[in-house]
Amino acid sequence: MMKASVLIAEDHPDTREALRLLLEVGGFDVIAAEDAVTAWLLLAERLPDVIVADLMMPKLGGIELIRRVRRRLEWAQIPIVAISAYANVYLIKAHRCGATVVLRKPDDFGKLVETIDGLIGH
Repeated sequence: MMKASVLIAEDHPDTREALRLLLEVGGFDVIAAEDAVTAWLLLAERLPDVIVADLMMPKLGGIELIRRVRRRLEWAQIPIVAISAYANVYLIKAHRCGATVVLRKPDDFGKLVETIDGLIGH
């Protein structure tokens, strides 16, 4: 049985590594991108089952990444988990732009594997 894949877009190296380890232990194949631009390029190479996107990143923010993914017909149905340590206003905006689920980081990381399992029907 093939593992479900998760693309992480997170600019903070320690957080990206913690997310990668958490998801790998949870049974996922993880593709880690250091920013949303890299994540966007990786999407063209391999479609993940789920995207986890930090909202506040340099160059291209997570909200813009969500908007771009939702505009591409072939990618529009990929579940997106938006994560942010910033105010709820960013999480609300992410949800309005097309995030499937919004989680506060790092408080909700304990729910991440369960959330992704629910999104892909495990």
